[in-house]
Amino acid sequence: MPNSLREIQTNLMQAIVVYTDKLTYFGVNSVNNAIVQAISRPLSELFHKEATTTKRLFLPTATEKDLDVIGKDIARLSKSNSSVILVFVPVSTTINAEAVAGSNQITVVDGSKFLLGQNIRLRSATGNPPDTETATIAGKPSTNVIEITEVLINTYKTGSFVRLRSAIPKETKFDSAQGISFQTTETITVGDLNPLFTGESSGLALLDKVTAISKIAGANSNIPAYSITKLPGAFSSAIQNVSNPIPADGGTDAESDSQYRGRIQNAGARFSIDTKAFFAISAQQTDVTVLRVITKKAIEVNRLDCWIASRSGANYSSEQLQQIKIGVEQRLHSQVKINIYNLIFTSISVSADVSLKPGSNLQAGFNQIAARLSDFLDWRSWEFGATVDDADLLGMIDGADAIENTGNFKINGNSPADVSIADNSLPRFTGLTLRNKDNPAQIIGGVITQGF
Repeated sequence: MPNSLREIQTNLMQAIVVYTDKLTYFGVNSVNNAIVQAISRPLSELFHKEATTTKRLFLPTATEKDLDVIGKDIARLSKSNSSVILVFVPVSTTINAEAVAGSNQITVVDGSKFLLGQNIRLRSATGNPPDTETATIAGKPSTNVIEITEVLINTYKTGSFVRLRSAIPKETKFDSAQGISFQTTETITVGDLNPLFTGESSGLALLDKVTAISKIAGANSNIPAYSITKLPGAFSSAIQNVSNPIPADGGTDAESDSQYRGRIQNAGARFSIDTKAFFAISAQQTDVTVLRVITKKAIEVNRLDCWIASRSGANYSSEQLQQIKIGVEQRLHSQVKINIYNLIFTSISVSADVSLKPGSNLQAGFNQIAARLSDFLDWRSWEFGATVDDADLLGMIDGADAIENTGNFKINGNSPADVSIADNSLPRFTGLTLRNKDNPAQIIGGVITQGF
């Protein structure tokens, strides 16, 4: 940009201070100030006319470095890397005969791929939060009988899941059929699953997912779906397969002179489409794992703060946030500076003493209430800034089929009160504890992990 009027006045004032010996007064009515005022405005107009004339006359034909000079306040876009979602399916089987709490043996349908020393996760077929635990394989009396180092905490009925757990470190490399390599952006433990509280299918829940970034930049890094199907050798024994069910996205080539020229010409007109919805769509096009975006205009001019939430609810790493920021800025093609942060969740846990209806049991009540609260406090559809009404939460406990009445109701361990949710936050249901008022020793509680 050409020098502003204020900058010209400041520079002139400094020059006069340096080169004058006797004129040392620069007040409002001083001669020095009058000289500065008289000279600065015409100079400012000349600078702006020069910049406007240069842009009008030379922009259509300028190339490379000359074009960079004309558009110096609108940086030319460089190459960008693509991102892809990798989906893993762990080696798994199901329990063939009921495994009773206190036992250290599990009989499975097919244990041929389960090896000594491997870690497994057991999970009931119903997906109830208390019925899940991890164990280490200590022995195999036969192909389909597994001994574990620990004893079972829960009882698992026939049909319950047994999956091998395998940690894939951050920056593990996966090669595509096109020869483009991708690195994972965070560590993921394949085989760890979330309970099905919100109606997802079992098929969706069986899939562990992680984002990977291409090691090279450019449009050719946008590989098609199912281009990554090979596992690194170190993980082949515990993971059944890997794939990218959707194409990679976000890889772009360096901006050409013609593209850059067009962006310089239209820079002033771009702000009309820089709406909140446009920012949200741009973030989701950059990284398909982005589910929610809330934007807020910052104090600084031409700066926008964005808070994003992933489909899994997990925080993005600093590298992922930077990748999304770059992708959004490139899609916007404007001078708006973007700051992207992980969305802040407001944790909500609920506890209560309950009386049961005749013939009902506490576990059934827990399951129904957990499902209701999880659906109600679903951060994926919650309106930004909306308050959580404590009466709504209490009503979902009182309205459960197994519950006669409720007492000692608490939210986050405190007396019930509405929970305020900040504009850049969403509620996350994290725990439920129920105690049988007629049998105080009977307590069921669990940490709630919402799936996506």
